[in-house]
Amino acid sequence: MPDLLEVRINNEYHPDAAAMCRLLETCGMTLFHEKQGFSWVDDGAPIEIGDRLDFRSLPEVGEDTYRSVIAPCGEGTLDRNDRYYWEGCGPDNWAAQMTAFVDEDDASMWRIGFAGDSAVGYVAVMSDDDWGSTIAHIGVVPEHRGNGYIHDLLAAGTAAAQSRGITTMLSDVDVLNRPMIDAMRLGDHREDVRPWHVWVYRAGTDHFNT
Repeated sequence: MPDLLEVRINNEYHPDAAAMCRLLETCGMTLFHEKQGFSWVDDGAPIEIGDRLDFRSLPEVGEDTYRSVIAPCGEGTLDRNDRYYWEGCGPDNWAAQMTAFVDEDDASMWRIGFAGDSAVGYVAVMSDDDWGSTIAHIGVVPEHRGNGYIHDLLAAGTAAAQSRGITTMLSDVDVLNRPMIDAMRLGDHREDVRPWHVWVYRAGTDHFNT
């Protein structure tokens, strides 16, 4: 038997998702995190990014700089999955794991937003055969939070996908992450396009504390 058992339930694939969640809870599994899906569909209109930030891609800044911006963004995150791995791996290892997923073709859609010489956050967009693309990750450096930069970052990521000719995007957000949910809605990412909603249940030993 594995030390840690994880089960994912998704409304899009499991029409009886609610019943399955109740069964897992009856079996002693606990909810690890829950995410709501948001879809963006290109309507041809240009995406307004604004001029508060200067955006540079991963190839422009280099992987080390990109990692240095990712690393602190896990602090205080409202995404339960990210918080678990950030705390378990440590900031630098977490950032290294995140950048390990970048594909050469997608690197131009991995952007850092700068206010002057100061990096305020990042957005990472990945192309996907089924979804078109996804906001794989996005975050604001702790000392720059509270200024609404998440909206600029989301717009920049969506515009990067649009510039690649990608017309659809599916991303999901922890239901406890209200600021990101608000940003998605204001950024024309809608939760009523697809029934995508994910529950992740776990049972067993936390492998970071064995």
